[in-house]
Amino acid sequence: MNKTIITVIGFALFLSGMYALALSIVGAKFTLLLFLEKLGTTAAFFTKVAMVMIGLLLIFLSRTNTEISEPE
Repeated sequence: MNKTIITVIGFALFLSGMYALALSIVGAKFTLLLFLEKLGTTAAFFTKVAMVMIGLLLIFLSRTNTEISEPE
C-alpha cells in the first residue's frame, strides 16, 4: 500500500478520534461516531482513545524508513 494513503488514513483516524474526545468532554456527540455511544460510555471512550493511538501509530510507521542500507 502506498505510504501516502496510510498517512492519510492515520491522520483521519487521529483527527476524528481527537474531535470525538474533545466533543465528549463538553457533552456533545460526533454524529459519525454516534454508534459508539451504544456500546456504553467506557467502551466508547476507550475506542476513541484507540482511534487516536492507532492513527498516530500509522502516521509514524508510514513515515519511518524501513529500508536497510548496505555498509560500504
